[in-house]
Amino acid sequence: MFYLKEHLMSLFGLSDREARLYLAALEFGESPVYQLAKQTGTNRTTAYDILARLVEAGFVTRHKKNGQIYVVPESPDLLLKRYELKMQRLANLVPDLNALHLSSSARPHIKLYEGAAGIQAALNHALTCKSGLVNACLSMAEILEQPGLETIERFREERVRLNIELRVVRAREEDVTDIWGTDHNLKRELRYAPDLDSFSMTMFIYDDYVNLLSSRRENFGLIIQSEEFAGIQRYLFERLWKSSKKA
Repeated sequence: MFYLKEHLMSLFGLSDREARLYLAALEFGESPVYQLAKQTGTNRTTAYDILARLVEAGFVTRHKKNGQIYVVPESPDLLLKRYELKMQRLANLVPDLNALHLSSSARPHIKLYEGAAGIQAALNHALTCKSGLVNACLSMAEILEQPGLETIERFREERVRLNIELRVVRAREEDVTDIWGTDHNLKRELRYAPDLDSFSMTMFIYDDYVNLLSSRRENFGLIIQSEEFAGIQRYLFERLWKSSKKA
């Protein structure tokens, strides 16, 4: 009996009490509510509530006889036919549902991350890169302030562990300390942008994502998932990369 109840709960979404009452109705056939309540250890008021849900779901019917409410279980064969009919209806809907899904996936997805924790979450998203290459325009002064050196070092360790290459362009005037240079062991190549005093924020480009980290003043991260937007940003980055000086 236990395995039958478990299958009813998983296949049809019945609660424990609903499954027990339906199984009792199958076992005893047409029965008054009070008898099924007694067999399942359910108080009568609760049994009436459960019965109403089972009637609505098509598991049982009810009628009045001799002043009492009787429960009649539906045949399991009938339940199977209803289930097969629902599956057929779902199968007929699948082409339209797939078309809707594809339409939605083609749209850009934009997510805003606020505060220090948000910036860190946006930064860590770059570690999901599947292509193995992240291009970046990095503001050293801003990123040292937030999310900070310790967070960036943890990000670097995880990036290397995941075998993700980083090509980064920085503004030489903005470098406040001699760190994060070209290091092939750390899978990082640095170039300096020509005629640029500073980047106002940090940008990562990978897969179909453009990932922006603001300064501490504006305090946000922004991730845009768009194949077209990422494509044009990647094109612009490549132009900048070619014109930038090797470190």
